[in-house]
Amino acid sequence: MRVSAIKANQPTKNNIIKLFRQFGFEQMFSRSDIISITGLGSSAASELANKMKRFGLTEPVSGLGKGKYRFVRISK
Repeated sequence: MRVSAIKANQPTKNNIIKLFRQFGFEQMFSRSDIISITGLGSSAASELANKMKRFGLTEPVSGLGKGKYRFVRISK
């Protein structure tokens, strides 16, 4: 995953890297996980989750309740 290609500020990129190191492509995560790993507040964690979806880095996981995400492999 190439976070350097994303148009975001450095703290956002750093938080995305923290999450990816923790969950990789295989594990799913929630907003609560984002809060605990990054130290962000509830609103900021939601905004980060939305940014990652907009950037195409994550996708929602269906069938396990609302608000579960996982990283997707980005093809070149």
